[in-house]
Amino acid sequence: MAMLQAPRQTYHPSIHTPARAEADAIALYNAGQGRLGTEERTFIRILVESSPSYLCELNASYSRMYHNNIVKAIQKEFSFDAKRSLVLIVRLVVDPFPAIAEIFENTMKGFGTNEKELSIALVRYQNVLDHIKNAYKRLYGKDLRNRIHGETSGYYRQLLLAIYDAPQDPPTQQNVDRSQSVMHTWQYQSSILQHHVSDRSPSMSQMYPSQ
Repeated sequence: MAMLQAPRQTYHPSIHTPARAEADAIALYNAGQGRLGTEERTFIRILVESSPSYLCELNASYSRMYHNNIVKAIQKEFSFDAKRSLVLIVRLVVDPFPAIAEIFENTMKGFGTNEKELSIALVRYQNVLDHIKNAYKRLYGKDLRNRIHGETSGYYRQLLLAIYDAPQDPPTQQNVDRSQSVMHTWQYQSSILQHHVSDRSPSMSQMYPSQ
């Protein structure tokens, strides 16, 4: 289990080369779709240790070589919490704003609203709301502000909409904050997955049966 607790590697173009991305893509395929059953530890180790820049290259290599992408591979090979965490880790890098739009929707869909998670999402991603609004509209055909308005009430609604409508930082600082707010969630999900897996028994396939 020690390899699953390894820190994320810093991206270096001289180390994280196209050849390495292809080699890791092969390793991912051989640990998942290329075999009967799933070698979860190898699959998770590669994804958790990859920096965002390298993960983009790895996903591109995997897609080119196997006419599939890593998210689809995860959805086929994992289930439950492991699947959700791995999918989010990859999507926050390769498709961040639709992924975050889904986070917002998940706090409001179904019976009742998860006010705590909605508040966290709105505060955390306030500096990327312009992108999220557009992604949300494309995914759900709804206006995100109207959705929040309809799912909340009273002073709580007023507070959320004040945050929603607050002016964003100037472009130079905004670009920094955009990266930081998305990366915060990426790092958090990676940390959750590392602890979740390291606490499991060695027989991962018993806990996360392949689908």
